[in-house]
Amino acid sequence: MLTLKERTALISGGGFGTGYVIAGKLLEAGMNVVICSSRKQKGEEARDSFPPELRERCLGLGCDVANPEEVRAALAAATEAFGGVDVIINGAGMHDRENFAIGDEKWNRLLYSNVTGTFVMIREAIPYLEKSKAPRIINMSTIEGRTGGYECGVATAAAKGGIIAITRSAARSLAKKRITVNCVAVGALEAEAKEPRGKEAEEALLAQIPLHRFGTAKEVVPAVEFLASEEASYITGAVIDVNGGLFMA
Repeated sequence: MLTLKERTALISGGGFGTGYVIAGKLLEAGMNVVICSSRKQKGEEARDSFPPELRERCLGLGCDVANPEEVRAALAAATEAFGGVDVIINGAGMHDRENFAIGDEKWNRLLYSNVTGTFVMIREAIPYLEKSKAPRIINMSTIEGRTGGYECGVATAAAKGGIIAITRSAARSLAKKRITVNCVAVGALEAEAKEPRGKEAEEALLAQIPLHRFGTAKEVVPAVEFLASEEASYITGAVIDVNGGLFMA
């Protein structure tokens, strides 16, 4: 059994997709959860979708994770509601399949949401995490950050690789504060596989996965739960790959 009950997690990008699934599972495990979405309405809708017994331990907030003022407001709201913050899960971020045809605006937006957002959230959360009995930071990346990608664009590869680099740098510098920093690198999931890519491209990607299937958001959750627990006290700077064997270091 992992010690998760009554711990508080703040999840950026928790209003939809994998982040939303993670939020629900952490609530079921007894944690308090603060969902941060770029749009307040999306965060509130995510919270309202949970059963009443879970909803009372959940906040839905609007927060641009690369905006220090909004991040500080979210952390303060989490502390006011639940008495502190134990876990930061950096799940917000965009992706794109364009390569060198990508425009400057989209390039900057990708780096802003993924890399700058992860950095700002970590920096602003440090004073809160220092007060936790077992402080944890979990950064969500993807296989593109490991390999340069199979179908993704160069901006996505750069952004997701940057998240992994931040993980390792932060793990070294925050170890003296007892704050562990780890990363979960996610492979191809069913939800993404349904995006328009063409049957031939889908089959080519599937053929490279040793387990020969796409994953699900629920299969990402156990890695996050472990890293968020009090028991994960001697693991930091690690990248846990959840990709069916698509990447093997």
